[in-house]
Amino acid sequence: MSTLKTVGNKLFKTELATQKVELAIADDMAKLSSEADAMLAKLKADNDNLRNIDKAIADAKKLGETELAKAVKNIVSAEGTMKKITDTLGKAEKSAKELGIDVKTIPAYSPLSKVYDLLDVYTEDKEFGEFKNL
Repeated sequence: MSTLKTVGNKLFKTELATQKVELAIADDMAKLSSEADAMLAKLKADNDNLRNIDKAIADAKKLGETELAKAVKNIVSAEGTMKKITDTLGKAEKSAKELGIDVKTIPAYSPLSKVYDLLDVYTEDKEFGEFKNL
């Protein structure tokens, strides 16, 4: 009976030790599962943020291209207007010379000349000038 008791005690102790190991593994697995779930949530949020940023960049690029096209169109139009101003100012100078008067006495001459100068500044602006040929 004593041998039976000894064997029973050893089996019981082994069984308890095995259960403790299984419990420890189960605890580790539960902890690891929680960590993995948290990491998955972070990665999903990062992925969503990057997709939103990518969309915002694409939208900004599209808007930039639209605004650039408008700016180029306006520069070309301004250059046409500048040509008309140059022709008109030239005619005014020729007429004033023929009449023997100072061209600056013509009321619209100076304002028109100033507008031409401003148009020239904006059409020759280095930031926009490089885009005219696109």
